[in-house]
Amino acid sequence: MKRLALILLGLLATGLAHAQVVPAPQGTAAMVCANNTVVPTPTNGKFFYVQCDASGKLITNAAGGGAPSGPAGGDLSGTYPNPTVSKINGATPAAVATSGSASDLTTGTLANAQGGAGTINGALKGNGSGVVSKAACADLSDCTIGTWTPVLNFGGATTGITYTTQQGQYSRIGNLVIAEFYIVLSSKGSATGAATITGLPFTVVSGVSLVSVSCGLYNNMVSLTAGFGGYAAANGTTITLRQFTTTSAASMADTNFSATSEASCTIAYRT
Repeated sequence: MKRLALILLGLLATGLAHAQVVPAPQGTAAMVCANNTVVPTPTNGKFFYVQCDASGKLITNAAGGGAPSGPAGGDLSGTYPNPTVSKINGATPAAVATSGSASDLTTGTLANAQGGAGTINGALKGNGSGVVSKAACADLSDCTIGTWTPVLNFGGATTGITYTTQQGQYSRIGNLVIAEFYIVLSSKGSATGAATITGLPFTVVSGVSLVSVSCGLYNNMVSLTAGFGGYAAANGTTITLRQFTTTSAASMADTNFSATSEASCTIAYRT
């Protein structure tokens, strides 16, 4: 035992610089000094930085691992503990509008991105409470929905033609128009000649030869072999009706209509 005691005293005589750092018992922060090292305390899980002088005396015992402080760097600006993200991978992000009118997404600006009530690129809108949904036509700056009056002509005249139903409606988004009409005659009148429908709501764009018309519903027609359709010419607002044969199409006339003829047709064209 004496020999063991002498050995221990010899170790102490050389200093504590090579001894292990040992946390104090639960509830205290005292430590046995050793080389500079970091150990957890048993009280709160934080770390202590332990520094000793040459004789092995404890000279510093400062808690670490808390909130950082000082100026921020890199993609952050401001100071810790509450820096601001000012860049992303070194690049400054585009500004985000939080108020104002609609904005084109292609400009890099997202109008009312934080739940405003503006329209985004004429396709989406915010409701003012953070919900973005598909915009109705009424919400868009370049979209209209309306009605038009389809007028049946024979040889360019409308003499005596009357209707039980005479309806036309259209949707326009940008320069694209989709127009429909539905007519039911109560009298075909006395005019004669080629059959046309006048009154398209917008003029057909120039630079196209013909735009086709589809007629998917018809009743009480006369001498039709394979249905009918038509076309609209550039720079005009008139539909020329054509009846189909097994191999081609031919003009329609007053002779293809009765006093109660019914027809529904659609055309899509650009203005």
